[in-house]
Amino acid sequence: MESAVMLYEEECSLRSIADALALNPIKVRKLLITAGVYESEVAEKVQDTFEEYRETQDYKEAIPL
Repeated sequence: MESAVMLYEEECSLRSIADALALNPIKVRKLLITAGVYESEVAEKVQDTFEEYRETQDYKEAIPL
């Protein structure tokens, strides 16, 4: 994640970051959203939904063993 953030902050495109890290651009975008550095209306909604979920769900209880 740190490598993706560093490249993104150097204004690299998602495609070039994906190529450099041998990842899919969608995965790169997910990493950047999770890191809180990718800004878009959709990314903001994703973060809000994730935070809301974290407030109401315990990971250990949400995933059956």
